[in-house]
Amino acid sequence: MNFATVKKRTIILILAAGIISGLSLQGCANGSGSYEQGSGDPENKENEILTASTEDLPRITKIEQVPEGYFTDPLNTELKVSGTFAELRPDHFHAGIDLRTQSVEGFAVLAVADGYVTRLKISPYGYGNVLYISHDNGYMSVYGHLKKFNGKLKEYTEEQQYKTRRYEIEVFPGKQLKVNKGDTIAWSGNTGGSAAPHLHFEIRKISTGETVNPQLVGFTVADTMPPRIRKLRLYQRDDTVRAQTGTHRYAALPRSYSYMRVPPGEYGLGVNWVDYHVDYMNKLGINDAVMYVDGELVYKHDIKNYAFNETKMINLHIDYPTYNSTRTHYVRFYKEHGNMLRFYSTKNDGWISLSEGDTADVEISIRDYKGMGDTVRFKLICTENGRRFYRLPKVLDKPNGGLITSKGGELETPGCRAVFNPNTVFYDNELQLWEDKARPGAPSSYYYVHKDVIPLRKDFRVQIKVDSAYHKYSDKLVVMSLSSRGLRCLGGDYKNGWVGAWSRKLGRFYVDVDTVAPVVRASQSGRNLYVSLYDKLSGIGDFTVSIDDKWILMDYEPKSSSLRGRIPDWIEKGEHNLTVRVVDERKNTTIIERKIKL
Repeated sequence: MNFATVKKRTIILILAAGIISGLSLQGCANGSGSYEQGSGDPENKENEILTASTEDLPRITKIEQVPEGYFTDPLNTELKVSGTFAELRPDHFHAGIDLRTQSVEGFAVLAVADGYVTRLKISPYGYGNVLYISHDNGYMSVYGHLKKFNGKLKEYTEEQQYKTRRYEIEVFPGKQLKVNKGDTIAWSGNTGGSAAPHLHFEIRKISTGETVNPQLVGFTVADTMPPRIRKLRLYQRDDTVRAQTGTHRYAALPRSYSYMRVPPGEYGLGVNWVDYHVDYMNKLGINDAVMYVDGELVYKHDIKNYAFNETKMINLHIDYPTYNSTRTHYVRFYKEHGNMLRFYSTKNDGWISLSEGDTADVEISIRDYKGMGDTVRFKLICTENGRRFYRLPKVLDKPNGGLITSKGGELETPGCRAVFNPNTVFYDNELQLWEDKARPGAPSSYYYVHKDVIPLRKDFRVQIKVDSAYHKYSDKLVVMSLSSRGLRCLGGDYKNGWVGAWSRKLGRFYVDVDTVAPVVRASQSGRNLYVSLYDKLSGIGDFTVSIDDKWILMDYEPKSSSLRGRIPDWIEKGEHNLTVRVVDERKNTTIIERKIKL
């Protein structure tokens, strides 16, 4: 098979490297459409997902070549990955590579080239402790989930934290912090949204903000195992079905099949694969796939780079509702309505049109970066007596349903409203809204805004009417969401008997009330402080730890629901007053005061 490279059509939105905003210590969204905390992979929160039309996206012509030896490795060990570039993640493509650190923290992290640390961020979410180095060749290197910064970088950030009296900070030092190639800039860790110790590493273009596959600019990772196609699904195009269920009619296509009889229509393929590199510890992704029909290229994707504003369109790149229900990725080998990703090359958007008596010889191949791959071949035979195609369960038609288009729309029941601004949906959808179940004695009933089978391009507004007995708790009411992400607190704002919040997912919603302050416990061992903190509903909003009214730096780790820190040496030996103040998102406050002795 000819696997020649096709002309790249990647186009991206210019994102200045230093303008992506940080996140606050929130358990709920703040009512402005911010991301739900704890709701997935770190990159999902590190980079705001923007929306744009293709006209807004300047074209990138090529990835600049880097002289051999310009970059050194970010770890003093063979690079083995637990996550690959553009790997399929919830709501986004993986922005870099995840480098293994033997499941422990504390590996020395090295500057890959001379440059300036132009951005530093400390956050309990996203990339956690992360730093960005700008190099003179036009690229920026990014290092995430760090345990601690090293040397002057550590001193600089701690100075900023004490100056602002905030654990969570984001600073842009300009050219104050120069580093040299091979310098130890930090220690690897497990901070932020990381699920296990590792180093998240990226290469970005400074001029555009797009992220680039590090293997294209000189970084080599160990890989001795080929990818394998595991499952296939054949979709029979039915836009009416897709408008409500999120996907077309389908039939399983085992890779052992040599042919399948199908009725006349248009057909697209969905492919599930897996790749491993050096062992079976991590299921990895691939970026290069093609489909030939009767020897002609009908579909190809080749992901070398992309812009962060494009990443949410992963939900059109894959079969979204199937992933939500089974956690199985089927990559669509056809372009769905609204999909503006630029790394495709297709004929007829990848659809195969068949009439009675037609046949189609189909060949699907995938390749990893090392050139290893897998191929499946089969024949489609078109006949009126072809195989029956199934559909996902239809969402029940309700009198409060309606058509939501790119221009927006609104659904309403006596107790719930759903407001969709322009460009909230990728394509026209028939959405439903209904009361699911009453909750006697509770602030509201349960309501469904359709089901989480339709991906959204932007957040929509859900508003729920609350029982009059709860109007007095106006500042304590929150909207809760149950979707493919699980149960989430969205926060919310109260007005005239209604509570409204922004949600990035369709699904089930209700209002709850949070009047309970966080549970907080503090302990001390020498100069080491440990605080456990837990909030059942709205989540931790803010915290302050002080000794004799002097602010003390504490690291916040949501995964362990704890604060950890060391009492500075400038606090002299003797007896002191320790104060811990923790506030949740509904302003419920717990204050602990006790004597400690050094």
